Amino acid sequence: MAAIINHKYIQGKKELLGTGSYGEVYTAELKVAIKQLRFSEAEINKSFEAEATNLLRAQHPNIIRLYGISGKHTLVMEYADNNPLDKYIHNKDSKITNSHRQNLMLQCAEGVAYLHSLTPLILHRDLKPANILLTNNYCTLKICDFGTAREIGTEMTAEKGTPAYRAPEINQTMKYTEKCDVYSFALILWEVMSGKKPFADQIEELIAIPYQTSVKNLRPNLDDVKLCENTEIMKDLIEQGWDKKPYMRPSMKMFALLLSLDHSSMKYLLKPSSEDYKDATKSY
Repeated sequence: MAAIINHKYIQGKKELLGTGSYGEVYTAELKVAIKQLRFSEAEINKSFEAEATNLLRAQHPNIIRLYGISGKHTLVMEYADNNPLDKYIHNKDSKITNSHRQNLMLQCAEGVAYLHSLTPLILHRDLKPANILLTNNYCTLKICDFGTAREIGTEMTAEKGTPAYRAPEINQTMKYTEKCDVYSFALILWEVMSGKKPFADQIEELIAIPYQTSVKNLRPNLDDVKLCENTEIMKDLIEQGWDKKPYMRPSMKMFALLLSLDHSSMKYLLKPSSEDYKDATKSY
């Protein structure tokens, strides 16, 4: 159960850190992050309960920590003192080595793999660089914004998440599994290893992205992947991750394993194992 935190301890001067799916996130004087939810009462309650419940269940070094609850609709969370991943990788003044890029994506893969290992497993459903925070001088990665997260087996909804990172099956059906997070992760991996925004030079209108990715099977240009040690292996891994068929995508556990290896070892394990295909067509 989350601690109940007296509202007076998080009053005072606040600074807006960012806006998530269901609310705004601020800093407080105690150097914690406080998320205040918005929208209608029914929507707030559903989002608040989902985010608080999932953050309480998810205790992992690469997932933002929930300290407690204050008032009706305020979450008091761990504060990440560096820019989020999107600002970090798209800042031309950031000097990021190829090995550091891979290490950050390894941490992200381990965090998502942990969510998928829980019983019942948790789908994040809105993985994107803006929802990935950095701390410890940009060395430690923390996944945040669980407002759209759901436990597998609960009611699913179509068109959840951000269009550029949303798996095709979410655009077309309410029947999907944790492999929707794998697709999103592959898009993030492409973005980190290319230094570009997905679809920025391919689609002018954001509204067209779901149609292009679902019906036309459009994906970012793999030839843009250059900021890694072995581009061919990385491109192969990304391509498998964003496969249109969810059951063809490797598991997040496999992604974490591959990204933990040096490139000479990675190529021998690149093809998904039989475990990745286990019960593959059950939900499709």
